[in-house]
Amino acid sequence: MSTANQSNCSTGDRLLAFLIDFLLLGFVSAIVYLLFWAISAVVGGVVGVAAVGAGSAAGSDAALAGASIVSIAIRAILGIVKWTAIFGVLGGYFVFLQRGDGQSLGKSLMDIKVVSADGGAATRNQLIKRTAMLVAPFPLVYLMVVAGTIIPFIGLLIDPLAGFILLAWLIVEAVVLVVRDGSRLGDSVANTAVVDA
Repeated sequence: MSTANQSNCSTGDRLLAFLIDFLLLGFVSAIVYLLFWAISAVVGGVVGVAAVGAGSAAGSDAALAGASIVSIAIRAILGIVKWTAIFGVLGGYFVFLQRGDGQSLGKSLMDIKVVSADGGAATRNQLIKRTAMLVAPFPLVYLMVVAGTIIPFIGLLIDPLAGFILLAWLIVEAVVLVVRDGSRLGDSVANTAVVDA
C-alpha cells in the first residue's frame, strides 16, 4: 500500500494540528520549567544559607568560595536536568503518542495521521527521526545552559534565549510545512507523510 492510495491532508489541517500539539506541549513544558525554577530557588537558598553559616563559623572566604562552586555545579546540573525533562516531554509526546495509529492529540482532533511513505504504519525509527528534526536545537540549548552557569551574567539570559531558539525552530518547521505543500523536514528525513485518517 502506498500513500498514493491515501489522501494527503491539507496544509491547514496540518498547521492546526501542529499548533494544538505545541500549545499543549508549551503548557506542560512551562509546568516542568516552573517546577525546576522552584527547586533551583530552594536549593540555591539552602546552599547560600549554608555558605554564610560555614563562612562565619570558619571565618574565611574559602568556605564561601567552596559553596559558590557547589552552587554553580548544582545550577548546571539542575539546568541540564530541566532541559532534558523538557526534551523528554517533547520527544516522548510525538514518538509514543503516534505509535500505532499515527496520531498525536492535534492530529487526532484534525483527523489526520502519520504514515510511512509506503502507506503502512510509521515505524518507531521513523517517528524518532521525525521527532529528531523538531528537537534539533537541544544540543545548542545544553551548551548554553552549561555556559550560562559558568559565566555569571549570561545565566539570566539563557532560559529566555533557549526558549526563543526552540520557538524560532518551530516557526521554521511551520514555514517549511507551508512552502513544501504540507511536508516538513521531519517527513523528508523519516520518509513519512501525513494523510487524512
